[in-house]
Amino acid sequence: MHFTSDKESLNKNIKKVAKVSPLRSTTPILESILFNLEGNNLKMRSSDIEITMQISLEVTGIEDGNMAIPTVVIQNIINELDDGIIEIQSHNDGKITLKSNNGHYDINGRPSDEFPSLPIVEESHIIEVDKSLLSRMIRKTLISVGKDELKPSLLGVLFEISNNEIRLVSTDVHKLVSITSRNFSSPNFEGRVIIPKNFLQLLQGYLLGDGIIKLSISKNHVKMDMDNTEIYTRIIDEKFPDYSGVIPVNNSKIAIFNTQELYSTLKRVSIFSNQRTRQIALKVEKEQSQISTLSHESFSSAEEKISMDYNDESITIGFNAQYFMDILGNIDTHNAIIKMNTALSPNLIIPEQQLEDEELLMILMPIRLESND
Repeated sequence: MHFTSDKESLNKNIKKVAKVSPLRSTTPILESILFNLEGNNLKMRSSDIEITMQISLEVTGIEDGNMAIPTVVIQNIINELDDGIIEIQSHNDGKITLKSNNGHYDINGRPSDEFPSLPIVEESHIIEVDKSLLSRMIRKTLISVGKDELKPSLLGVLFEISNNEIRLVSTDVHKLVSITSRNFSSPNFEGRVIIPKNFLQLLQGYLLGDGIIKLSISKNHVKMDMDNTEIYTRIIDEKFPDYSGVIPVNNSKIAIFNTQELYSTLKRVSIFSNQRTRQIALKVEKEQSQISTLSHESFSSAEEKISMDYNDESITIGFNAQYFMDILGNIDTHNAIIKMNTALSPNLIIPEQQLEDEELLMILMPIRLESND
């Protein structure tokens, strides 16, 4: 493999592909980027097994070939070089020679046959989604993706695709977010697929600006293909919980509150909560409500009054303050609505006004209030 390229273009694309390459791996080859040159087309590939990224770049090819180059080394040296032409050449002994206007550097490469092959996306179905819409839906659902490796079905976001709507759902058991858009069409595909969180976070960087993004969905993989970049991820092959049975339908106690005011109050009061449980108590009454906490661990307590529009019997519910703030951070409207039933039943939280052709709903589970934290 032997080619030349301008530093700016090479550096920009190495930074992109390096985002997938793990810093530490039990499979050492994954700590490298695979370079493959055919003519003037250079393909750079990285993988952490779950996600694979491949970027194509136009260079001046001298000799076709391939070699895996350690990610940290190639990224650091290219980034620090002055602007200009860079020459990279691999040798039979596994050495990589990098030349710039002022320097000469030798790097130990690895055989390309050790690198994982590109995923095969067979019998895929293509869906087209507006970039800004998909970005919004991903952003709303990422806050409640699970972290428990023993519950793999919760480690991603459920995509439910039908002819005229798309719904994204995520839950970590403590909270649940569901967002549905009817500003969508998929005439040739209907289905459900769980897409891992890491892929969606990476995808967000490609959803800037206007336009449409295409996702190819197959039995085992999802692929994004845009400009010179391909990103693949394995689908989470698990059954997502029946979330519809968790959405409360009999929550008749309704409170309307100022979103930012409640968020700020929670943030202040939670400073004094038990830092492990983050337990706070929300007491909702007709005249005035209050948020309080008491931590016997740190001998601290706090209480604040807060205004709410409420006209029902008094109710006190325990919450994890951080989970509550996560939910409130998802609400774009000035006011929000919380629908309650009992002190131990799920709470439904929605914006006061929904966007046209959209339905956003969130569920926050209560915690049992104890006399001691």
